[in-house]
Amino acid sequence: PMTQKYRLGPVLFQMGMHYAKNMDLAILSRVWLEKLSDEYNESTRAGIMMMEKAIVVMEINPDNSYSAFPGPGSVIPVHTSAIGKILLAHMPEKKKNHIIENSSFISLTEKSIRSAVALREELHKVKESGIAFDDEESLAGLTCVAGPVFNHNNECVASISLSGSTERMDKRRNEIVNAVKY
Repeated sequence: PMTQKYRLGPVLFQMGMHYAKNMDLAILSRVWLEKLSDEYNESTRAGIMMMEKAIVVMEINPDNSYSAFPGPGSVIPVHTSAIGKILLAHMPEKKKNHIIENSSFISLTEKSIRSAVALREELHKVKESGIAFDDEESLAGLTCVAGPVFNHNNECVASISLSGSTERMDKRRNEIVNAVKY
């Protein structure tokens, strides 16, 4: 009922509008994610930044697999995920610095990035190469490769990734890097 007892606040409205604006991206990315997943028989994802968090907005899994990664709508750590690293590397310096300075650097595996200095070094490599890796930083035995998605203004609006077992991904690493990168 319209009692005025509860109303949407401006933050919730802003989040909803940001999500709606990026729905076209999720729909359009589906074809590309399906192509990558079919070609490599691995899981693919698309992610965006919402507020100061990396969010998975689309996931495609091969028919013969299960997902070992958070699915659509999940917040993923920017310091350990390939998607998060791509999104951070391509954002304006002021916003990037704010996110890094407020990160807790929770270690998910022995290979997780644990400091702002290490993350800044990694982001420099990501920006230069156009590709990011999660080499067992989020989950032991899982490797992820991600690349940026740019809009018409050459702004990184999303990231796409391909992930699978480290053993399988390492065998085709260069091929996968080229496919994800473009």
